[in-house]
Amino acid sequence: MTRRRTARDASLVALAAAALLAAAGAAPAAAQGAGGRGQVLERIAAAADSGAVDEARRELDRWLAAGPYDLSPAERARADFLRGRLAADPDSAVTAYTRVAVGGQAPWAAAARLRLAQLRLARGDYDHALSDLATLRADFPGDSLAQLSWVWTGSALAATGDTVGACRAWGRAAGKASERAAVRSSAAGCRGGPAPSAAAAGQGSTESWAVQMGAFSTRQAASELLGRLSGAGFDARILDASRDGLYRVRSPEMGSSRAAEKLRERLEAAGFSALIVQPGPGG
Repeated sequence: MTRRRTARDASLVALAAAALLAAAGAAPAAAQGAGGRGQVLERIAAAADSGAVDEARRELDRWLAAGPYDLSPAERARADFLRGRLAADPDSAVTAYTRVAVGGQAPWAAAARLRLAQLRLARGDYDHALSDLATLRADFPGDSLAQLSWVWTGSALAATGDTVGACRAWGRAAGKASERAAVRSSAAGCRGGPAPSAAAAGQGSTESWAVQMGAFSTRQAASELLGRLSGAGFDARILDASRDGLYRVRSPEMGSSRAAEKLRERLEAAGFSALIVQPGPGG
């Protein structure tokens, strides 16, 4: 059963989109490249910044076609990032940004990973958007975009109806003053009282599901897994040892098996073990 988005979910998404629209076009600052190559890329980027997108795209295409050039990794990453930024269609943008993201050349790879997530969020591909954002945080933990990624994580979770997770993600976001303002705007809908539980929004179903990521004989081992999950952007908790003596690491309960399945897929894509369970009385 697919979780139905509530009016509150929709308002949270709208708040996030409005607050972050201006941030979507930001690109990393770049050092001057070597000689004429750097000047050409600077000129193309300046044309794009001024709104002359078609002109910038034509100049980039002409410049690349006139190659080959002995580009440094940073110059190649910047050229590909510009290709994604100036792409005439989303599929071409995804291809270009993916090439930069996989290449790992800072600062362009982090920015490209964020752009991929933004594109997928706009397309409604929330699972892949969340995966890109988790990868950004894992690959570039010290980058300012890793902190900004929590804002977009909140937007993606709100779009899926997970208002609790969205509010928690927005609560973790930090960065420059303008980004903090975006977070405050996005999280404004979280302050009106507790977010509805998944079961309450699950069209009357009284069943609940959770995803279990591990079961350990010591709390320390469970806490270590909890820390890794938290660092990757997943919400989880440790259940006290039951009669079998195991400490279980689980997600919060959800009101639909479909929501649990989606979370399981995200966890496995991020490299975690995951098992869907139906908690009994008392968790």
